[in-house]
Amino acid sequence: MIVACAVFGKRLIAIVDRVSREEIEPLIKAAGVAEYEFFEGDANQLRQKLLTIPSTRKQDGKTEVAIDSCFPVKGVGTVALGIVQQGKCSVHQKLFFLPSGVESEVRTIQVQDENVTEADTGSRVGLGLKGIEPESVGKGDLAVEEKFAATSAVHANATLTKFYKGNLEAVQFFVFSCLNSVASKAKKTADGKYEIALSAPMPIRAGEKIVLFVPEAMPRVVGSAVVEKVV
Repeated sequence: MIVACAVFGKRLIAIVDRVSREEIEPLIKAAGVAEYEFFEGDANQLRQKLLTIPSTRKQDGKTEVAIDSCFPVKGVGTVALGIVQQGKCSVHQKLFFLPSGVESEVRTIQVQDENVTEADTGSRVGLGLKGIEPESVGKGDLAVEEKFAATSAVHANATLTKFYKGNLEAVQFFVFSCLNSVASKAKKTADGKYEIALSAPMPIRAGEKIVLFVPEAMPRVVGSAVVEKVV
């Protein structure tokens, strides 16, 4: 198996099976990843390699937590699981869950099954929430200290992969952001960029990058786009 990814801004090719670079050189060139760093170590060495790459998460700034699940726990109440993407998360802190905008107070925090009063950037957390039902929070929600409006349309500068030969304006595709995906349609503008209409609101801001996914295409990820303006 060959895995090529651009993680934390680091372009890397990891070989899982015992094959040499010479054997897969034609494939690397055809895939457009010839400039990626070639890594041939084992799984533990790969883990150590990835740990040396600086995180793109922001340690400073207002709290933001990407939520991947939310459920009721008997005797505890509503619990949301996620990763602190920016700032720190603290007990008794009030957070807004986007895109709905519902507010809740953090009653408890667990990190690696240990109760803590504060969780740093990059921590995977379990948040015990006060005054909110599990149905009000979903996968892909963004819990934020500073509320902002979710959007249903963006103006973006898209970069499509050379493998995608289709017309983005002619298909329904999906926009991925913060563990969430939404069916979308696009219209090219006079400046060569795209107006992207989302079928449901998403917590996206200007300057952020979104991923474009077409289920019928191969490969399915057809490109990415930098949001220049929310509409």
